[in-house]
Amino acid sequence: MSESQNGGLKAKDVMTPDVVTVSPSTSLKALGRILAEHNITGAPVVNDDGRIVGIVSQTDLMLSQIRTQTGNKDYEDIFDLFSASPEVGGEPQVRYGHAPRWVEDIMTKHVVIASEDMGVVELASLLAEKGIHRIPVARDGKLVGIVSALDLLKAVAGALRGE
Repeated sequence: MSESQNGGLKAKDVMTPDVVTVSPSTSLKALGRILAEHNITGAPVVNDDGRIVGIVSQTDLMLSQIRTQTGNKDYEDIFDLFSASPEVGGEPQVRYGHAPRWVEDIMTKHVVIASEDMGVVELASLLAEKGIHRIPVARDGKLVGIVSALDLLKAVAGALRGE
């Protein structure tokens, strides 16, 4: 791992450059398969031009399926979900107007995006402040990498070992 010009680690130093992505029109079934096959918990959503248009996680996928099965009730916490008695029948997914089928139905559209030169302290602060687990890295609006909480943890561990 190299250090940038001013001595501090930057996003470009810790990011994963080969990012698994999905498109807005990826089916939810395919999304589940992609996440499992690559052993990842989320992925940037990019359009045909490689521009970031969203981000989707296994939590988004899980919650969409729970809401479909429970008639789209909102739950404050997991205990509410398991103590609820959802009605059988009826139309699920009032939130979406239909049962979600595509990534665009469940993705987060307002994505926190980092530049390659953003410092790791700022990246870590964003992860903590926003309660997120990954930040796509872009150059001129196009995806060039991704920084996960695990990437930052590895960078800190490496710095502590003097690497």
